[in-house]
Amino acid sequence: VQLLVRRIDARAAFASVVELGSGVGGDLALNVTVDELLHDAAAARGRLELTAELVDRTTRTLVARRRFTAAAPVAQESARGAAEALSVALTSVLDELVPWLEASAATLPATASR
Repeated sequence: VQLLVRRIDARAAFASVVELGSGVGGDLALNVTVDELLHDAAAARGRLELTAELVDRTTRTLVARRRFTAAAPVAQESARGAAEALSVALTSVLDELVPWLEASAATLPATASR
């Protein structure tokens, strides 16, 4: 979660980016669910699948939803190799998710906090 928050914040497309429960309110919320986090030893790859939902909290409506999937080869059959492959898959997913989030938020009226 912290890596995602830092990535979104670094692009400065939103007025503020915080984790839910921080005490800071906002008009938009990003819900992220990890659907699959897998080290497939037979295929020698790590796989990550997650679903992201952008919600307008003021109207309580779903703005956008998308499933992101990435896989990366495991260089060596070990826990370290699996972790490295999953890290590569995560980077790939975040590289797609953050621009999608910005584009989805851009479809909202200017009154939404961005």
